[in-house]
Amino acid sequence: MPKHPRILLATYALGLALSGCSMAGPVSMGQAGEGPSESVQWCGTLNLPGETPQGDTLGGISDLAFDAQTNTLYLLSDRARLYWGTLTFEGDTLRDLTIQGSTRLTDPRGRILKSSAGDSEGMTLTQDAQGQKRLLIGLELDDRLQYFTLNGRAVGAPLRPEALDGVRYNGGLEAVGTLEDGTIIAGLERPPRGAPAKTTRLFDVHGHTWHYELAEPSQSSLTALAPLGEGILTLERAFDPPRPLAISLRYARLDSSNHADVSTLATLYSSDGWLLDNFEGLTRLRPGRYLMVSDDNFNLIQHTLLSCMDITLPHKKTPQ
Repeated sequence: MPKHPRILLATYALGLALSGCSMAGPVSMGQAGEGPSESVQWCGTLNLPGETPQGDTLGGISDLAFDAQTNTLYLLSDRARLYWGTLTFEGDTLRDLTIQGSTRLTDPRGRILKSSAGDSEGMTLTQDAQGQKRLLIGLELDDRLQYFTLNGRAVGAPLRPEALDGVRYNGGLEAVGTLEDGTIIAGLERPPRGAPAKTTRLFDVHGHTWHYELAEPSQSSLTALAPLGEGILTLERAFDPPRPLAISLRYARLDSSNHADVSTLATLYSSDGWLLDNFEGLTRLRPGRYLMVSDDNFNLIQHTLLSCMDITLPHKKTPQ
């Protein structure tokens, strides 16, 4: 999660004011009926309110997880709070999210996670052979992976893979996801110490690592991932004033040489009129359909945008 000095807030304020995003409810990403590329098409965007129906503050959303069996969307706040609710579609377009409840994340003894122990940034839904569902959450500052019940209580000991060696302060476990075959994949937000300037690290919980080259926009950082075909859909955010805010959606294939083959599906710039904010979270609703969410940093200028996307991979040309 980036810090937010005055220049960051001013840039977001200008971009959002120009986009007309002020009220909660459905909004346009900037070009009605169009997507940023042939591979990415919009299927509805919501500007979420700052409070749940139960009266709890809603904000700081850093990642998402979706349970297709129960039609439940889980939303993770970076202040150690978990929300859950249901989505409403009208035809093929996202129209509403009904928050049904929330809870604070706790340790195995039920004590609320606070300060650096509770900087919850990445999340994925898992299910074991017995059908038991858990949320695996990546926490920064005190960098670790931790399983939680669906009610937000930590289960077992935290995981601290060797791939976390060299992680930079506030540059760790933003991205956590599960591939089609059930493999859990995580990624460091920024290049770890000793790595090339534009190369960060993907890893699984079994000790495998892959080098991941970040997108071209200056200060690009990896914030989320989700399964896509035989690979991974990744989300990157680039904030480097006075350059415009940029969001990149990319496709990564993991090979046996510890290298991720990455291609860009779309890059969105705030200067082109797209409605952008601090997008950090991503989840798959069904094959080809995804949600991404922005972190409002708990301020009145930014917004929690929940955007639906249909993603298709470009067809490879057949050699003549």
